[in-house]
Amino acid sequence: SFLVEMYCTQYEIYRNSYEHLKKHGEVQEIYKPVQDMTGEIIDRQFQGFKRNPMTQIYSDAIKNLTKIGSELGLSPKSRSELIELNMQDTNEKSTKDKMKAFFDGGDDDY
Repeated sequence: SFLVEMYCTQYEIYRNSYEHLKKHGEVQEIYKPVQDMTGEIIDRQFQGFKRNPMTQIYSDAIKNLTKIGSELGLSPKSRSELIELNMQDTNEKSTKDKMKAFFDGGDDDY
C-alpha cells in the first residue's frame, strides 16, 4: 500500500537524520576567518552556534511517522477508532453501545 511505503520512507529519513545528529550534534559552531593584509587566513574567530538543519528534518520525519502510523492503526487510539468505524460499517453495535446496554439493564441479544 502507498501508506506503508510512505511510512517506510519516513522511517528511513528519521534514522538517517538521527545518525547524522549523533555524529555532528544538534548545534554547529560558527567561525569567522581572520585574514592578514595579504588575504591569508591567519586565525578563526568563534562567532557562536547555529542549529544543525538536520534537526528540522528529524522533527518533520517524526511528525510524519506519527500521522501515517495513526492512519495505519499503529497506535492504540487509532486502532480503536478503526475498529469502531469497521463496526459501524457492518451495522453492528459498537463495544461502547454493548457496554451501555449491559449496564442499563441488559440487552435481549445476550
